[in-house]
Amino acid sequence: MVRTRSFRSVAVLEVLLVALLLGGCILGGPDVEPGLRVDNRTDMPLQFLSASGDGDEVFHGEVPPRATEGTSVPCGLFPVVARLADGTLVARHGPFQDWDCESNEWVISELP
Repeated sequence: MVRTRSFRSVAVLEVLLVALLLGGCILGGPDVEPGLRVDNRTDMPLQFLSASGDGDEVFHGEVPPRATEGTSVPCGLFPVVARLADGTLVARHGPFQDWDCESNEWVISELP
């Protein structure tokens, strides 16, 4: 009898898990604003950080060499820096009031 209850409990949990996963796929998640897109034309991975209100830098992701990818940086609203893994500053960007992330990319083609 104990074995039957544990089997039922596991079966119920599996059904709930599948229902949640399917519900998320069908309904989708919340709308996400597109972030700043970066075209990294260098031979090094670049890390992207934005300046916070207190002067600290907030990490938003890394774009591999010779790749174009989106970042989680809100489009044009904050100054952004690109750095190498050792912290070397590569480039600065923004802020821009009218930057359109859907039709513009930040192209970085040279290293310091």
